[in-house]
Amino acid sequence: MTGNINDANTINYVYRFTFKDGVKKEFKISLGARDLNYINPRKESPYPWTELKYHKCPICPLDDNSCRFCPVAVNLADVIDFFKTSVSHEEIEVLVQSDERTYLKNAPLQYGLSSLIGIYMVTSGCPIMAKLQPMVRFHLPFASMEETAYRMISMYLSAQYFCHRRGGKPDWDLKNLKKIYEDVRVVDKSFCSRLLDITTRDAGVNAFVILDTAANYINMTLEEMLDSLEGMFGSYYAR
Repeated sequence: MTGNINDANTINYVYRFTFKDGVKKEFKISLGARDLNYINPRKESPYPWTELKYHKCPICPLDDNSCRFCPVAVNLADVIDFFKTSVSHEEIEVLVQSDERTYLKNAPLQYGLSSLIGIYMVTSGCPIMAKLQPMVRFHLPFASMEETAYRMISMYLSAQYFCHRRGGKPDWDLKNLKKIYEDVRVVDKSFCSRLLDITTRDAGVNAFVILDTAANYINMTLEEMLDSLEGMFGSYYAR
């Protein structure tokens, strides 16, 4: 188990990568249980590519003068550095432990890596990626596109309920959901530009490609997915 299950203040994840040659690498992530922020994130890094101005996302609202480092990049630095010479299609064993359960899968490295990167991206303090942060509370490693889409729709509608409860104007028609994922895709592509400059193999880049593909899938098929889901909720409809 990744942490003290009686500790209500944290949510914990461990990703353990085991390569065919026996090499193992483990990454531990602890989040605040209430705000889902990454606990003890880095504030700076020795790597120039982690600076905010380095392939800065064109929609980034952070100020270069007050924020020297990209919060996501600086907290992903160790992950990217370790896998910078790894090949995306290499078959590995990925073990993911949470406070509730354990997942185990043999898969190409890029899939396990994209799942890990996704946690860092939404919890490190990026204002753009923070829109997806609630999903990490019920993190589902190795999720299919359909599972990811369902979780995203459920999360977004929950957000609209809380907005309504606080006196705001909820978006029950999901009109702004596509905009969120359009912005996420901008971040994904900007990160690919960072990595292409500093990696010698494709594992890290292809991990971001997988994340970008998922974001594009939701944008392209949102209406179709909603239509396909509607029949599942017949017991809620007025008769």
